[in-house]
Amino acid sequence: MNRIVLMATKEFLHILRDKRSALFLLVGPLVALLFFTFLYAGETVGGLRLLIVDEDKSPLSREIASQYSQVETFEYVGQVNHYDQAREWLQSGKAEVAVIIPSNFSKEIKEGRGSQILTIIDGTNMLVSNSAIRASSQIVQYNSALVTMRVLESHGIPLEKAKSIVQSVNFSTRVWYNPTFNYRNFLLLGLAATVLQQVLLMPISTSICREKTRGTNAYLALSPLRSYEAIIGKAIPYIFLGLFNLLLILVFANRLGIGIRGSGLEMFILSFLFALSLVGIAFIISLVAKDELRATQMSVLVAMPSFLISGFTWPLDGMAQPIVWVAQALPLTHFLEAIKIIGVKGAGIENVGTEIGALSLLGFGGIAGTILLWEQKRKKGKLL
Repeated sequence: MNRIVLMATKEFLHILRDKRSALFLLVGPLVALLFFTFLYAGETVGGLRLLIVDEDKSPLSREIASQYSQVETFEYVGQVNHYDQAREWLQSGKAEVAVIIPSNFSKEIKEGRGSQILTIIDGTNMLVSNSAIRASSQIVQYNSALVTMRVLESHGIPLEKAKSIVQSVNFSTRVWYNPTFNYRNFLLLGLAATVLQQVLLMPISTSICREKTRGTNAYLALSPLRSYEAIIGKAIPYIFLGLFNLLLILVFANRLGIGIRGSGLEMFILSFLFALSLVGIAFIISLVAKDELRATQMSVLVAMPSFLISGFTWPLDGMAQPIVWVAQALPLTHFLEAIKIIGVKGAGIENVGTEIGALSLLGFGGIAGTILLWEQKRKKGKLL
């Protein structure tokens, strides 16, 4: 145990001597969290440029158009008279949403023939289009009720009676865990975990290669330290730094209004297993790579797919099965799913048994694999 402590102390001092790496490890994820917090300060997507195309020009069409222009999600930018003009506005980017009210709209409604209001949304940005669809659906519900009341009134039904008929069935929707569709709640924790992954992978994966270059690896190769003592001693500082960063992220997330519902102990267990699994992968990369450049390239090859296929940006159910198999072999996939269930939904740790098992397997398996690989290279003299 004393030799492991000495090895861990040596590794800590080695990290602190390289001021750039120390700064990167200590505050990198926190700086990234603060950056993304200001980036998504708006919390929800709003100010979508709205164009009205009123071909009917009736009191009813003007009333419906005013409903769109009063919604906070939209920013009214103008009104034109023809559909072709809307195409030009959308193509040029001057508008992101166009509402088309056809000619004879009011007349067809009064005659009971029905009509259609078309909402065209620029779908080149998924977040913009989702916000526009959500806001439009609310307006459509209101306007449908408004038009129905106008039709009933035109058939001689009193206003109060028309209201009671329209309101006889009330359809309601409730969104749990993120009812305001706040993008900070959706993105920040996932982005912070992704940054932390890169912050740990990069310096660890190059650490052994760097010692080879500097010649300091001879001390480890010729020392009386057993392989497991050397690896555990080198791993402790990085696991500690990973936990320290995750603690900072969670504290600042609460300060920034991103509610973390899970218990401290459960979050600690998840964070420890995530850091352990990253350390194991990074050490294997460092032992396999021939130099720092290749170690850096290999760590990027692990980090980039992790971000893209972890289920953070696109659900795993929508991916091809071979991609899902790769995603299941990456720690970030299981960590983000567990954080969502425990940290965001407030469920207990018993609900993430699969994720805990996967992170444990990746973490302890990675450390065990590192020890075996270290021992093999040591016997063959390849650590020098």
